[in-house]
Amino acid sequence: MSIRRITRSIATGVGVTCCAGILTLGLAGTAGADAGVTLTAPSPNPPSGQTVTPGTPFSSGQTITVTVPLSVLQAAGITVGSSLAIEECAAPGGADPSTPVGNCDGNTHQAGTLLVTSTGISFKGYPIYALPDQNLAEFGGTPVCDLNDECELYIGEDQNLASAPHIYSNGFFVNPGDGTDDGASPGDGLPEVPLAVGLPLAAAGIFGGTVLFRRRKAAKANAA
Repeated sequence: MSIRRITRSIATGVGVTCCAGILTLGLAGTAGADAGVTLTAPSPNPPSGQTVTPGTPFSSGQTITVTVPLSVLQAAGITVGSSLAIEECAAPGGADPSTPVGNCDGNTHQAGTLLVTSTGISFKGYPIYALPDQNLAEFGGTPVCDLNDECELYIGEDQNLASAPHIYSNGFFVNPGDGTDDGASPGDGLPEVPLAVGLPLAAAGIFGGTVLFRRRKAAKANAA
């Protein structure tokens, strides 16, 4: 999600939930089925073994659990027994890619086979990378994902076929760190600015407006 979307969500009362390494942004009106996708960062987080800090970007090399309930998959036309792919994709401004082809990084394809069960999917140990990644033999020309460029996860039946049933996860940011993909200083994928700065500012604005309203009300009462 873009910073603008997060700010709008706070202002209009749309639910934004972030707790202990779980990224669950249920924003009304956004594209795709991202509200039903949960990206969980186990804490302490392998491979770094460090405690996840909520409200901070993922760290390159950090592993997460990708969970999607069956109902969300079925809404996208994905059925029990389907074999799915997960790949990291560019999502500038928090917009879902128009097509996975050319926007998703094949080098981030999940290890092993992922089949849809009667409850959906829960894939553990999916690594998140800052892209392009030299450790993946990438030196440009691939989807970009870092502290300034937002990404999402493609979850679908065929990342090479745009018409194949698929959904995208919530948007997230990734800290490249020192370039070793060691997952140090793991986070939950959220940008730092809206939570560290935006929320206190919003709270201050609400508090200030309340104080001003009370003062005006008191002044009218004294005048009467």
